[in-house]
Amino acid sequence: MVRERRDGGRVDLLMQGQNELVAADQSCHWIIADATKERGTPRFWTLTNLEARGAAMKSVERGKQNNLSMNRMPGHALTWCDLMKELKAFLQE
Repeated sequence: MVRERRDGGRVDLLMQGQNELVAADQSCHWIIADATKERGTPRFWTLTNLEARGAAMKSVERGKQNNLSMNRMPGHALTWCDLMKELKAFLQE
């Protein structure tokens, strides 16, 4: 059985222009977790669409694996409690 390769909506979103990414921030943010850190420690980031594209290794393209670099995460990592506060504030906007 041959599987068709699909890059998905995340890649399509991050390939948009700057204005489109900023507009999408009203309904879409990224939550990234560093699973190598222990529970209870700051290990979560919230990213805008521009920040997510900026954190991509090399560039975002269809047909390749698109990973985000932990070294390119903006700002400081959040604890779970702080992440929940940010998520609640985002959803109430």
